[in-house]
Amino acid sequence: MKKFTILTLVAVILLGMTSCNALSGKPATEKWIAPNNTVSAWFRADWTGDTAPGMLDIYDTTSLHIGKTADGADIFALLRVPLSGTWLAGEIKGARLFLKIREGAVPSELRVGFASEPWSFADTTLAQAERFCDPSGLESVSVRSEADGWISLEVTKFVKAWLNCDMPNYGFSLFSDKPGEELVIEAADWEEENPRFPYLEVSG
Repeated sequence: MKKFTILTLVAVILLGMTSCNALSGKPATEKWIAPNNTVSAWFRADWTGDTAPGMLDIYDTTSLHIGKTADGADIFALLRVPLSGTWLAGEIKGARLFLKIREGAVPSELRVGFASEPWSFADTTLAQAERFCDPSGLESVSVRSEADGWISLEVTKFVKAWLNCDMPNYGFSLFSDKPGEELVIEAADWEEENPRFPYLEVSG
């Protein structure tokens, strides 16, 4: 009898949780998409060209580059994903950043940090980007291989900090640790039939 009572109680709790989710109208998982190239940029510390203030080529708006030159100079990216109003920080169980690889091998990990100041795709210089993307403040995050050339990184800590207003959402800074290796990430406009732009997958 006691066992039956316990099982009944568990069933009622689970049913109540399901009902709350249904009433709230919130899906269990949601994709937050960075909509266009104004929310991403990439820089390399050995850049010497004259086509952009720090970026290798301002006209390369379809990709992000992350890595290190053979001499160990950083090639790093900035990526900002608009936050959804659907979720509160305390409701989020997990968040993963999804990136589609165009060129390069899947790394075992990448270094991820908060961008600490506002930045602009066209106007931020290399010196400015280096100032608010201090590599000493980065966190090593394991990379998980996904289907069809995608990879993902656990970024729950970052998303919760933004939603909780602990940090302003100036986006991620993305670095690598392997000299001589360069990862090229797709950053084209989002297409429903062939989505390639980075996005956050948030569950709660």
